[in-house]
Amino acid sequence: MSHPIPLIRPYGIYSCIGALFRRGINLSVIVDIGNSLYPEQTAIVEDEKEISYQELYRQTLILGCQLQKRYSLKKGRQVAIACRNHTGYVYALFAVASTGADVYIVHPDMGNDALAKLIHRFRFDLFIHDNEINISPEMIHNYDHFLPVHSNSGNSLAALLQQPPEEAYRPGRSYFGKVVVLTSGSTGQAKIATRKASATAFLSPFISLLKQLGLHRYDSLYPATPFSHGFGLAALLVALVLGKRVYLLKRFDAIHAGRLIERYRIEVLTVVPAMIARLLDTPGYSLSSVRCILSGGDRLLPALIEKAAQRLKGNYIYNLYGTSEAGFCFMATPAALTYQPRTIGKPLNGVKVRIRTSGKESLPEESIGELCIKCNWSAQKDKWIPTGDLAYKDKKGYYFLSGRADDMIVSGGENIYPYELENILVKHPLIREAAVIGVPDPDFGKRLKAFIVSSGESLREPELREWLRSRCARYQMPREIRFLAALPYLPNGKINMPELKKHP
Repeated sequence: MSHPIPLIRPYGIYSCIGALFRRGINLSVIVDIGNSLYPEQTAIVEDEKEISYQELYRQTLILGCQLQKRYSLKKGRQVAIACRNHTGYVYALFAVASTGADVYIVHPDMGNDALAKLIHRFRFDLFIHDNEINISPEMIHNYDHFLPVHSNSGNSLAALLQQPPEEAYRPGRSYFGKVVVLTSGSTGQAKIATRKASATAFLSPFISLLKQLGLHRYDSLYPATPFSHGFGLAALLVALVLGKRVYLLKRFDAIHAGRLIERYRIEVLTVVPAMIARLLDTPGYSLSSVRCILSGGDRLLPALIEKAAQRLKGNYIYNLYGTSEAGFCFMATPAALTYQPRTIGKPLNGVKVRIRTSGKESLPEESIGELCIKCNWSAQKDKWIPTGDLAYKDKKGYYFLSGRADDMIVSGGENIYPYELENILVKHPLIREAAVIGVPDPDFGKRLKAFIVSSGESLREPELREWLRSRCARYQMPREIRFLAALPYLPNGKINMPELKKHP
């Protein structure tokens, strides 16, 4: 369905200017704009409950008022939010932003030890969290710093939302200093990506989303990726700016997600590749309504693109590339993936790119080196950010990843990238998933070890090796092949490599 874009029409521009004048530059501007442009439209759908843009605005006002009164939130204060994808998270995000406080996004699956270190390090003025997170007495002595989403004691986010609105309350203009994404990653050490609020810095990626993705043409979006990561949070914000219906599930589960997509005829999905694979491999529901899949956060293998095109009867995948520090920087459209399914596309307008190795920059085309990025919406907009990913550019200007810089191994004098063998393995008709690592070898220094998840039919190692001989170089042939029932995954949808390396 094709729609006009109210946001870029004269009355939409006036609404944006008015919201910025009333609120200043902070995330709460989004709910103000939504209330002005789409008040009666549905903003959020969760557990069959629909919340309009007007209601989202009203509840944000109530919560923002209560947070200011009870916790003295204002510019310079630090508030952490550790919640899954649910309505309470959305209210908390915009309400905290409306007070001018800095917003710290914490992954709700962060381990207790890492969480305790994080709290000790930042000494948050308020920590909003889901009830399932175990807040131990050892973490902090002042319990007033914690606000659960629900609580039998009455001190909860849900209770604050039940307070009567104060008619005289109107949020003042505030300029929150930063949004900080804190994730534990696979090591348990907090990774930090900080962004200051800037309306102009995000215009380039936003316009690219409109032009290349055509998101204004669709009504509904299901963000399967966690809001505690930049990709999921960006999907939520863009959808609300455009006045879309956002469907929420607290956790991604292929069966529940598939049923949600089928029931509500959802058109746009934001996922990591592992989520696409699970949706495609789980029977019992239709995905016929899907017309746009935004894939990011991890490698997108060609076999998965082909499988999705067959199931959906069309090529609807967009491959997005970015990092926590650099943000969203590359996009491969369906046309680009048809040209070459391994590409991450071309850089967005405003993104500068260098490929560097051994101190050299701007290498010749098709030379492999570390991908470095600079753009206005990055965490360090004036600096080149090394991504840690190896990449090269072809003669047509398309970029390709060759794995992580620290994943490359040297075997008998040959530089080998595990990613290349993974791409070959997943083309086998009986292989659902594959992961490859480097392991020590007494003769060659290092060799490859492959972990395979088959599709349920019998696949034996001798047959697989025979199949590989004509498809990979001699030095790419894995020394070991291990068959697993499933690969270990992190909550963000990426393969848990430290856990995988523990397998014998």
